[in-house]
Amino acid sequence: MITRLTFLLTVMIAVAFSTVAPLSVNAGEDERTMLVLNSAEKSAVRSEMRRLLETVSHILFALSKKDMAGVEAAARPSGMAMAGQVEVSLKEKLTLPFMQLGKSVHIGFDQIADAARDGASQEKITGLIAEQVNRCTSCHSAFGLR
Repeated sequence: MITRLTFLLTVMIAVAFSTVAPLSVNAGEDERTMLVLNSAEKSAVRSEMRRLLETVSHILFALSKKDMAGVEAAARPSGMAMAGQVEVSLKEKLTLPFMQLGKSVHIGFDQIADAARDGASQEKITGLIAEQVNRCTSCHSAFGLR
């Protein structure tokens, strides 16, 4: 039980810190690719990121209860179904690498949902969640909003 709680806490802390910009060698410089968006567009991107973080939280909670139906139910809405909800005008302002990374995140949630549906082990699903958190961290390390 302690190991499981420690793992869940570690994942949640990693996700929380993935939203913090990495420190660059030269203090004050941010070497990430900046996406230039208006305030409504920034709000939309940040809202989606919060929904994805909530999804990870719901998946971990269901997984801790060995509730694979709950894992699937938590993961599926953040899969490719969510990707189609982005405004066309916003998509036009996002870079191809950002869009590709975003697509991989949505595909990853579908993979988690499929794995839970198909009876994958907790270990397998935990590994898929770790891959998702890595994608989040990679994105926050590579991109910023301006």
